[in-house]
Amino acid sequence: MTPTTTLLREQHALALVCPIEFAQRMNQHWTTPGPVGLGHHSSPALMALWRIMGETFQLATVEAASGVQSPWRILQPPTGTGKTQGTCVYAAMQAVLNHEAEGTPLRPVGILIVTRLKEDANTIRETINTLAGRDVAVVHHSDSYATPEQLYASDVVVITHTAFIKAKRETKGRDWKAWDRLVSWRGGDRHLTVIDEALANVVDECNATTENLRFVINLIPPELRSAFPQQVGVLEQVHRVLVAFADSDDQASPMSLIWGDGGAPVAVDFAPFVLAMSKLPFDKIVYARSSTKDRTQLAERVADTITTVQTCLEQFAYYSRSGDWHSINTASLARSIHESTVVLDV
Repeated sequence: MTPTTTLLREQHALALVCPIEFAQRMNQHWTTPGPVGLGHHSSPALMALWRIMGETFQLATVEAASGVQSPWRILQPPTGTGKTQGTCVYAAMQAVLNHEAEGTPLRPVGILIVTRLKEDANTIRETINTLAGRDVAVVHHSDSYATPEQLYASDVVVITHTAFIKAKRETKGRDWKAWDRLVSWRGGDRHLTVIDEALANVVDECNATTENLRFVINLIPPELRSAFPQQVGVLEQVHRVLVAFADSDDQASPMSLIWGDGGAPVAVDFAPFVLAMSKLPFDKIVYARSSTKDRTQLAERVADTITTVQTCLEQFAYYSRSGDWHSINTASLARSIHESTVVLDV
């Protein structure tokens, strides 16, 4: 073990994998003939690449355990250099170290691995468990949901990109249950997240048109206007600003920031207002008939419009014109970029 890893283990009380030992173990896995190993040829360049992989995983682990928020680390090893196999070897080594650290001051390190397809997740789980010599990894996707007990006990959880993004988006709605199940385990928080291939669709975009805003405002009954004057006032102010953009003589640009720094209306909590609005009989108000389907769809339209306005006020807002449609818009990452995560991209 290198002096650096020994020092980090002592400083942070973590069962850390040594990058040089990882490179050596990866080299063994890479060169050993099948079916035990992969039967490939190695080289000094590959050994150096694997050592860098191990150092990157180790540093991300230490920073996450220390509460340091750092940008994602992007590793772009050439195709065919073992990025996925390396992740499996590292995860298996980590699980073995976690077991050996039981009864010592060293804390175990949990790992979350995110891959593109369910089939890939299954293969990664099987490879890790084979290398570790026991079941230390589980998959959690629509074809094979892990139980809460399995998620809590397993050193490694493997999920798909879709499950990862879905769980993170739910946290924006203050629903942390799905995310906590993935990143909390018997060792505390999982301190290493490895994303195998860059994520797609990680930008959340939302918009509210002048038509939808007008539709919602016209549905607000007098009693709710009296009960929620701030919320109603903000909606009406946003609608007026948006209409002013739509009526402007300057139509040269289809996009424009709506407010400068400090110019946006004060954000208010729309949640109680959305809840009160959801109880209205929209089907009877709009269509003068009783229809559970219509009521549900209209309630979703109202809630989505109001929630979009709140999101625009909390983040940033820009005006957009597309044909006859005028809207207020915002966008953000589904997952914060300031978290200790390693992305293995091609």
